[in-house]
Parts: sequence; C-alpha cells; structure tokens
Amino acid sequence: MADPIVREYRIEAREAENGQITVIASAPTVDRMGDIVEAPWDLQRFASNPVIQWAHRYDIPPVGRATSVTVDADGVLMMDIEFDESPENPLGRTVASQMRRGFLNAVSVGFAPGESVRRSSLPKDDPRYGEEGWVYRNSELLETSVVPIPANPQALAIRRALEEMEPIKRTAEERAAEAMADPEVKACIEAWILSEPAAPVIKDAADALCNLFGPDPISSVFGHSD
Repeated sequence: MADPIVREYRIEAREAENGQITVIASAPTVDRMGDIVEAPWDLQRFASNPVIQWAHRYDIPPVGRATSVTVDADGVLMMDIEFDESPENPLGRTVASQMRRGFLNAVSVGFAPGESVRRSSLPKDDPRYGEEGWVYRNSELLETSVVPIPANPQALAIRRALEEMEPIKRTAEERAAEAMADPEVKACIEAWILSEPAAPVIKDAADALCNLFGPDPISSVFGHSD
C-alpha cells in the first residue's frame, strides 16, 4: 500500500461531562494543500485500534484513545477522545490539559484514499474545481495524532518535488518504450531477465522501478506483465 496521506485540521475542542474531549474537524473544504477530502470514510481498521498518538511518535505509548468516531451528514469527521491521564502517562495528562485550555488545537489524520480525482479535471462549473489539488473520496482512516506544529508544509514540499519529477519520468518511459520496440533489444533484455545471475540485480531494479512507475512497471513501460 502507498504511504498514507497526512492532513492537519484545526479543531474545536469540547469537553464532555465524563472528561472526554470531542474534536470536530472543519467541513470538507479546500485545505492548505489545495485538496478536498470528502466522505464517505472507511473507519473499520482505525476502530479496531483507535489509539491517539502524540505528533506521529510510534516509539512512545499513545496519549489516549478514540471512544467514538463518526461522520455527520456534512461529511465532518468527529472523535470523542479519552486521554490517558494516569500517573504512568504524564504526556497524556499534559496533552489533555493543553487541549482543554486551547494551547493545542490541531489533530493530524493519516488516511489512504480510495478514490482520487484531480480538481483541474472536473467541470469548471463544479464548485470543487480548482487548478491545483485533488478530491479524495472513500478514504480509509489509518491513524490520528495530536500535533503541536502542522506538518503540511513538509508534505507540500515533497509533493511539489514529485510533480517536478514528472517530466523526467515521462522521458524515461518514452525512451524505454522506444528501446523495447526493437525486437533484438527486447529479446536480449528478456533473456537476461530470465538468467539466474540476474536475480539479485532484478530485485533491486524492481524496487526502484516500482517507486518510479508504480506497482506494475513491466506492464506500464514494456507493454506486458508476463
């Protein structure tokens, strides 16, 4: 599975009588990345282990857990969070206190989109149309963290770098396709691929190709997957 997408939401925090905190993300509108994350959400995996982390730190115990995760009619993702405020978890106590007092006001949601459409490909009269960004739907919620500083600028820098690599990727694809159009070149490459000494080299190359061209590089570049 591809790396999850991470989005930060500034939240409205409400404390219930039982001490839990309800966090309400803003309605699905254009975020700082230029994207729109729409309902429905797949919550099954997260519900099986609904821990709330601190700043995406997985080497320390969670600071709390989500006791309820719902999506309202407007597509807003909401959580009731019970923080671990036991003596054994001082970080949990601190995070809970700072959320109640407004010193912390952001949660970071990691998800895997089921569907993604470029906003620029939508009809111009569609209210979601835009020159940049994506519309994500049927997303699977993977994890949630309380964060002090949003990580979106880093994510934006990474995505821009990948977009700048697109012309290089297309050039490589075109050159590979031209080479494989020659029957002799194609036969030599296929014979080498099937040879035993090529196995360790192929593994490293396959990993690199998957990173560059996707999960089926042979099909996308060479025109077959046999």
